[in-house]
Amino acid sequence: MRRHAQWTVRRRETFSPERIAALGRQHQDLFAHIAGRRPSEAAAEMERHLLAVSSTMLRVRRHEAGAEAD
Repeated sequence: MRRHAQWTVRRRETFSPERIAALGRQHQDLFAHIAGRRPSEAAAEMERHLLAVSSTMLRVRRHEAGAEAD
């Protein structure tokens, strides 16, 4: 997904540098859990990451939908 140009543009528009850094730390934590063969922790980290991304994306979409309605 990250290789698609549309995702790159959308990410830049949606996430602040601080948020991107936090998501990067989640990626590092996920990798550490996988490398350490801790599947339960990896699954929990992946769920946290996906919830964080989807929450932000939904918030932006709702904001955009409200702006279009004006």
